[in-house]
Amino acid sequence: MMRRFFYALAMLLVGALLLLGGLPALLTAATEAPDVPVAPVFQAANAPGEEQIATGKGGHTCVINQAGQLYCWGDNQYGQTDVPAGIAPVSQVSMGSSHTCALLNDGMLRCWGHNSDGQTTVPPGLAAVTHVSAGGHHTCALTVDQALHCWGQNGEGQTAVPTDLGSVTQVGAGYDHTCALLAGGTLRCWGRNDVGQVDAVPHSHGPFTQLSTGSSHSCALTQAGALHCWGEGAQGQTTVPPGLAPLSQVSAGENHTCGLTAAGTLHCWGNNLYGQVNVLPDLGPMTQVSAGWLNTCVLTTGGALRCWGFNQYGQTDVPSALGVVSQVSAGGSKTCALTEGGALRCWGRRVFGQTSVPSGLGAVRQISAGGDHTCALTEAGALHCWGFNGSGQTDVPSGLGAVRQVSTRGSNTCALTEAGALHCWGHNGSGQTDVPSGLGAVRQVSTRGSNTCALTESGTLHCWGLNDDGQSNVPHDLGVVRQVSTGNSHTCALTEGGVLRCWGRSDNGQTPVPPDLGVVSQVSIGYGHTCALTESGTLRCWGDNGDGQTDVPSTLGPVSQVSAGDTHTCALTADGVVHCWGDNGEGQTTIPRDPLAIQVATVRGRVTNAAGNGLAGVTLTAWGQTIVTDTTGNYVFDVPTGRRTLTPTLTGYTFTPPSRSIVVSASLEPQHFTAMADPTPIPTVTASPTPTATPLPNQPNWLVMLYLAGDDIEPDRSGVVGLSDALTQLVLRLQRTPYNPNMRLVVLYDGSNQGDAKIYVREPQGLRDVTEQALTSGYWFGGMPGSAGARELDTGSVVTLRNFVAWATATYSTPQHRFLAIVDHGGGWAPDLDPPGQPRGRGGVQAGGWRGMSLDMSSGGSSLSTRETGEALQGFDLDVLFFDACLMAMIESAYEVREVADYFIAGQNLLFAYLPYERYVHDLDNNTSPATLTERIVQRYNLGGNAPYTLSALDLRQLRPGTPSNLAQRIDTLATTILAELPDPALADHALVAALTRAYNAAQKFDYDSSGTIDERDGYADLVGFARHLSSDSSLSAAIRTAADGVITAAVGPNAPVVLHQRTQSGMHNNQAINLDGANGLSIFLPLGERDYRPTRYDAARPELAYPERQLTYYVQCAQLAFACDAPRWGALLERLEPSVPIIRTGPDGLSAEATTANIMVDLRPFNAPFPLTPPPEQVFLPLVVR
Repeated sequence: MMRRFFYALAMLLVGALLLLGGLPALLTAATEAPDVPVAPVFQAANAPGEEQIATGKGGHTCVINQAGQLYCWGDNQYGQTDVPAGIAPVSQVSMGSSHTCALLNDGMLRCWGHNSDGQTTVPPGLAAVTHVSAGGHHTCALTVDQALHCWGQNGEGQTAVPTDLGSVTQVGAGYDHTCALLAGGTLRCWGRNDVGQVDAVPHSHGPFTQLSTGSSHSCALTQAGALHCWGEGAQGQTTVPPGLAPLSQVSAGENHTCGLTAAGTLHCWGNNLYGQVNVLPDLGPMTQVSAGWLNTCVLTTGGALRCWGFNQYGQTDVPSALGVVSQVSAGGSKTCALTEGGALRCWGRRVFGQTSVPSGLGAVRQISAGGDHTCALTEAGALHCWGFNGSGQTDVPSGLGAVRQVSTRGSNTCALTEAGALHCWGHNGSGQTDVPSGLGAVRQVSTRGSNTCALTESGTLHCWGLNDDGQSNVPHDLGVVRQVSTGNSHTCALTEGGVLRCWGRSDNGQTPVPPDLGVVSQVSIGYGHTCALTESGTLRCWGDNGDGQTDVPSTLGPVSQVSAGDTHTCALTADGVVHCWGDNGEGQTTIPRDPLAIQVATVRGRVTNAAGNGLAGVTLTAWGQTIVTDTTGNYVFDVPTGRRTLTPTLTGYTFTPPSRSIVVSASLEPQHFTAMADPTPIPTVTASPTPTATPLPNQPNWLVMLYLAGDDIEPDRSGVVGLSDALTQLVLRLQRTPYNPNMRLVVLYDGSNQGDAKIYVREPQGLRDVTEQALTSGYWFGGMPGSAGARELDTGSVVTLRNFVAWATATYSTPQHRFLAIVDHGGGWAPDLDPPGQPRGRGGVQAGGWRGMSLDMSSGGSSLSTRETGEALQGFDLDVLFFDACLMAMIESAYEVREVADYFIAGQNLLFAYLPYERYVHDLDNNTSPATLTERIVQRYNLGGNAPYTLSALDLRQLRPGTPSNLAQRIDTLATTILAELPDPALADHALVAALTRAYNAAQKFDYDSSGTIDERDGYADLVGFARHLSSDSSLSAAIRTAADGVITAAVGPNAPVVLHQRTQSGMHNNQAINLDGANGLSIFLPLGERDYRPTRYDAARPELAYPERQLTYYVQCAQLAFACDAPRWGALLERLEPSVPIIRTGPDGLSAEATTANIMVDLRPFNAPFPLTPPPEQVFLPLVVR
């Protein structure tokens, strides 16, 4: 069951099927395909990935995948790619010259690698960090209070943060200078200034929104996407190409610069010594770029990671998964593995090409990883060697014939032919390649450093070469030998009876065999350590442990093969998985894997009651994964590795501990919980009289209601893709999903065809059409156009929504919990227009750019205003309410339904038609709490999708009167405080107006006009972000800053916050980069970028036109919004500020003669409907329909 979490359904449309007679024509079967993690944050050393800044020079690359797991590769001289165990989830990574810093999701900062100047020593007591940048030999971090802290090398003053800096939003640490982007969009730089790094900042071109700092140059983007660079420019890195389109991202490398346009096109310029500015021709659109030391990496819209340029340390070789391995060989500072299919992979030290497997090698039978060279034996018996050849060690003798075994180490090579003849070549300073005459047929050979040993077919061992420590003196009583292994100065042999004998140097205890070792099946020795594999599959190592090479992992399990390198060790487990440990200076113990693939480990344990008996039915949740305990109280499921929170839930119980913070890994111990029954019994729910439908024998605990409003296409728009097809596919999946007796599922479906409205109930045999039964039940009052079998319900009507919920809750009254999802287009808060009930969405008649919910084009373009939505649902006592539509996570929308439900789910920006409702509810059971379902939906909404989105869960109980949060009152207090200091009229040049505008500009905004972009004119802003910028603005009064803190605390504070859960993903949409990283879960109407005039007023005489109207007129009316009643000063503040807000374009409006005559000043930009839409080239899970 849990495996479903790691896969995305790839919906392959293969036909149509008419199900159950009355079911709409639905598209048939789907296949399952592996999920490709999306939207990773990646960064080549010294350059930013998305929203990241890293500078300096170095040779390693790091990637963060969707689960927050960090993987690094490349130069590891100082351990900079050795990611500490258990630090996931990571939200940001930044790499300096030879050190790495990772920011964890909880704000903790971890740094490692070169620490010559204290650059990895994070200051004790550092507050939670929001951004980090690693420079050449220094590090800078931005904390939650927007204060900047820097440490490490300070020879040029690069860590001396100016005391008058104020609030910082972004920092860039160069090699030995530092730049900061301030809250108002200005720039400050300090440190080394020999080439204008500090004094050439282009202040006059601001304000700026993004900063990227290279080694000795920096670049900044304006909000319009214009790029300005300064500092070292000798190699053209600061010369912005003329005619460059507006950019969505910039990345400054060592001596080159790359910019990504809003369309996903990449441009690079500057130093091109290693081709780092030569953009690969087959990349297609990209979502992210990172310019490194002398290399460049990008992430494409298809989720592919590509790198090119300087590759001395393998930093541009994007790793891929090894798969099942049949053989491993650990060499000097590298490792090679042979997969089950005969493919060879090598990694680690690469300076002589020793890890570069020759093309055309074919299937390989045996490998030997030497010091700086490598040899492979093919299935045909051909021997190939490559790498360092200073002593001729890779020159395979001609006429060697078919080879049975090869052994390499140091600078020499030995090969054993199929006939048993031994040949050795390469360095011979100690006679190690001089094969003794009369040796006879040889069965095995081992050569290392300066001596060689050969085992004859009769089991006799012979050794020769260097013997300064007695390593070539074969004990006379050794007997028949089965295997031999040579080290730098010691030798071990395994006898036929499984007895291990070792001799030679023992300065690190490498030759004394542990007395309790038992019967040994294989031996492998390194430079100064020894490893033996027992017959039971247990691995033991001893000797030199300066790099941890003898520290066998405790969770290794049964081992099938061991290979000891010079100072590292590798083992192959019985399931074909390679594990390596010890020295990793060249990356030799970093096992290659797909950096984007999610790594999982098993979490298990038991839940018992007070008597010690196992408790069944407990739901365990970790990182969106859930599992239910069995009849014995045991549970086991797979969870992404890293630091996660494990929480048990069961209605009527509390748990000790309430949750556990665990580091998920293969070594995780069982996690147990004790459950205590609550002292107060769970109240029972009395059934309403005379249900129309016959209940099934087992009564469920959940009533799930889906209101699928897909009638969003005008009759004359043939070929347009709307929501109807996506909702049809959802109905089909609900039909195929296994029946869940723990819930009653009721679905209202209205598609784009006339007379296609249906109501279904999920029963054991499938979906049953109960449309006529519902409409004639006595709970359906009006709103029944059409005839039996051809109903056309108006989903934009208060009557239809209220009738549906009334019928469902009365018919299925037994369930204790109720979940309602309204699935359609949305646009945030929406007014009742004048006259009331006028159509929305017809042609130019768009209510505020697709505002309102539950649009119905067949009913004249009707939709529900904010007030109507609350009216339709009043009195139904829902547990969870999901507005599955665009832009609905607004305080105005949430406040309207605060008495309707306990929990509210919505998105701040555009949502997409993934609609994975079967994932939300397939594991609902009688113990699933509303809080658990709410979190589950937020976690599972976008699995497998790569479109930008936000989704948040709100606790509506905290918006009710008398609650501690009282968010509406705190917003009103903030507005009142500002109004007390604001002149009337408030003009743009007033200091307080300027401060409010800065906070608005800096806060995350959302695409309220559905234009596909987010810009300074969008009038929906993140409430918490806006308040935080006010709180941190030292130019504001203490009263305003305190009031802003009150809003923050009520919305996202530690005690009873309104925002409970929130997920955000930035990405590309319609070739536009959409950055949503500043989302905090709740928006508010804040039109400070332009005055909000929209064509909303309907003209019955000319239905193709509409009058432009001022939206604030509606917004401030108590009859329109409950929020306006309880927080009236917010609307008053917006009206006070209106004179300072620009009018972007002035009339005539081009829409109506009356507006022209009145010379009404309006904004003419279009507010886009959700069509025309075209199907995506690949339909992943569902067609990506913007709503």
